[in-house]
Amino acid sequence: MMLPRLATRVWVSALVRRCNVQGVAATVIRHGYDEAGAVLLLARHRSGECQLFGATQQGIGQQDGGQRAWLALTGREPVSEADAEAIIEKQRRFDPDLWVVELETDTPQDFLDEVVLSQ
Repeated sequence: MMLPRLATRVWVSALVRRCNVQGVAATVIRHGYDEAGAVLLLARHRSGECQLFGATQQGIGQQDGGQRAWLALTGREPVSEADAEAIIEKQRRFDPDLWVVELETDTPQDFLDEVVLSQ
């Protein structure tokens, strides 16, 4: 049996609030489908480089329908802003319901409660 999922707009709102409460600027830079849009997290580092994470499901096929996880779309190391933006644009063309949340932090993993998978 698949458990009901939290609407994406609620989940994103909670993430932004949690970041802001901890003194990290978090902004929705692309608003997707409220109920079930995919989410990308863009972390901007003080160095000017970026990391990009995509929300995914881990363990699909299990009774609960899988757990949310994050895929490091830019790999383990930060990349240039242009490289991160190119990935976002490619994903946006594929999925017009896409959400993009930007965090200004060198440690985005501090705000991801779920597992982070490397690409």
